[in-house]
Amino acid sequence: MEILAKCIVAWRKAIVVLFALATLIALVLLPHVVINYDQTAYLPEDMPTRLALGVMEREFGLYGSAEVLVPNLDVPAAVSVKQAITAISGVRSVLWLDDLVDISLPLSLLPQESLRAHFVDGVARFQVTLAEGDHALSTGRAVQDLRRINGGNAIVRGPAVDALNLRQTATDEIATIVILVAPVFLGILVLATSSWLEPLLFILTIGISILLNMGTNALLGPISFITHTTAGLLQFAVTMDYSIFLLHRFSEERSKGLGVERAMVVALKHSFAPILASSLTTIAGFVALMFMRYGLGIDLGLVLAKGVALSLISVVTLLPALVIFSARLIERTHHRALLPAWGGWARAVVNRRFVIPVVLLVLPVAFIAQGANHFLYGEGAPADPRDFHPQFGWHNPAVLLVPNGDLPREAALAETLSKLTHVHRVQSLATLVDAGVPRAMIPAAVREEFTGPQYTRLVLMLNTAIESPPAFSTVAAIRDVAENYYPGTFWLLGSSPAVDDIRAVVEYDFSVISLVAILAVGGIIALTYRSLALPLLLVLTIQASIWLNMAIPYFTGAPLIFIGYMIVSAVQLGATIDYAILLSSRYLEFRRSQTPPNAALAAAQSAGPSVLTSAAIMAAAGFTLGFVSGVPSIAALGMLIGRGALLSCLLVLTFLPQLLMVSDRFIQATTYQHRFLNERRGPV
Repeated sequence: MEILAKCIVAWRKAIVVLFALATLIALVLLPHVVINYDQTAYLPEDMPTRLALGVMEREFGLYGSAEVLVPNLDVPAAVSVKQAITAISGVRSVLWLDDLVDISLPLSLLPQESLRAHFVDGVARFQVTLAEGDHALSTGRAVQDLRRINGGNAIVRGPAVDALNLRQTATDEIATIVILVAPVFLGILVLATSSWLEPLLFILTIGISILLNMGTNALLGPISFITHTTAGLLQFAVTMDYSIFLLHRFSEERSKGLGVERAMVVALKHSFAPILASSLTTIAGFVALMFMRYGLGIDLGLVLAKGVALSLISVVTLLPALVIFSARLIERTHHRALLPAWGGWARAVVNRRFVIPVVLLVLPVAFIAQGANHFLYGEGAPADPRDFHPQFGWHNPAVLLVPNGDLPREAALAETLSKLTHVHRVQSLATLVDAGVPRAMIPAAVREEFTGPQYTRLVLMLNTAIESPPAFSTVAAIRDVAENYYPGTFWLLGSSPAVDDIRAVVEYDFSVISLVAILAVGGIIALTYRSLALPLLLVLTIQASIWLNMAIPYFTGAPLIFIGYMIVSAVQLGATIDYAILLSSRYLEFRRSQTPPNAALAAAQSAGPSVLTSAAIMAAAGFTLGFVSGVPSIAALGMLIGRGALLSCLLVLTFLPQLLMVSDRFIQATTYQHRFLNERRGPV
């Protein structure tokens, strides 16, 4: 390692030039990153929703949809509004009452089913089909124009509206998050360092690695909006400690009287193993996400693993170069330590013998509680009051595709479905047009809306919120009814069926990624330290903090978004195991010449400031996401990450030192080629 360290120091000018060129390339690539906002795109190919979407695309096309509700209209005014909607760029077609019945007749003579579906108490309901998909930019512009219909006196709701709201929220809040979190990060780093310049070097180094990561995302194809919104902040939070580890060691060597270049060589030599172990365990946590069948895990895991690798390369190559070039300025901007002395706290922690029994007593309760949470599986947003209308109920459409050609069976199916408790309406040719009307006399736009080459489309309006027990029970009932009429030949899709499919996939994924993450992280620690005991002790410490983190929503009664629960379980293990690695590596180092109690005290004293700084940065990143993001899944991720960082820090600095002491003989017996002082244990 010393040879590599000498090469890095010797080639520092070339390294800076290479990073400058790479950063320019990344900035050029950045505008070409494609963001995906459709969560169903990450379902496995064999899931019912994905298969149904394929059939839908072949038969009818995957067009966006929205619903426009305009109050205080009479029939002629509603016709004028319909014409205005039709004229909007990006609108493919508009379905209203006049497409189905003769509106020149008195309303009392019109079929009441058609009337109730489109015109109630002066409120007109227009079903709008957009020219492109729900997530297309042209669809978003059309939705904005729809909101201005009738002087803005309209309610626009539906999948296309949800997609636009999600894109605007996720895009707008990135800048807000950066503006809010940057001064917090800077303040934490100022407190943790001894020079006013060091925090700027840290931020510059990790910032460049984030730009490299975000720019190279353009080479991966579309990435999820969740990944795009969170990856940069998470990369900063989980890799900043690499810079802190290296520069703290550099400062130690400089205090011994070594020159700048020699001090950096020694610092690289001694810091590389813990930094590499920390980065590999973090990468392992993210790679575990890639074992999910739900494609969001592959997307997020790949981008974050790549980001950690780029941060590692930046810290061990670019940062040494920047520090050497700035060495004189660092010394001139030196300031006294701003953090309070940690020695007293460390001594109190090591002497508190009750910590281990308390933690071991609480863990079984936390483990049971975290598995008993009330989980949400979609975006996790509470029901939007705007999605409910007094005349037309909730807007939660589902589409049922059945083979066409059997009109009596289709009519019987529609009638049976309409009797289900939470099915508000069923729309199909069989329900909208009298059976005696020849199909050739029905307007072509209406026929194309409900009949394809091989399938007939039934649109069901569920009078439930999208993610709710009534919605899931209704989806199951719809499948049972459809199976009775069209055994094995129907397809069901919509927001509630898609969330139901996501639930089925991610519950299986959780057990897989948890096992992969634990085995991968434990294996890396075992190989790094050539020990069987340390992986068990370190993983137990962080896993305990994960269970405590996930148990809190159970006791507060708050629902927990399952995807966040699953992702954070892997992220918290992979990212905060660094704290345990740093403390245990210092413990092993001090055990060469000190007794277990003294080694635990020295390890807590030396590692404490770095662990506190890293945890504070990660917590700040998480809580900023949690409080700022208007996207429920992102906000939930942030809160779990922030709270998890603090709990991991707490257990590493209280539980782990004592665990290392009481397990000292076990560590000695299972650790290969490491010297331990075997004197009789004395007081701290």
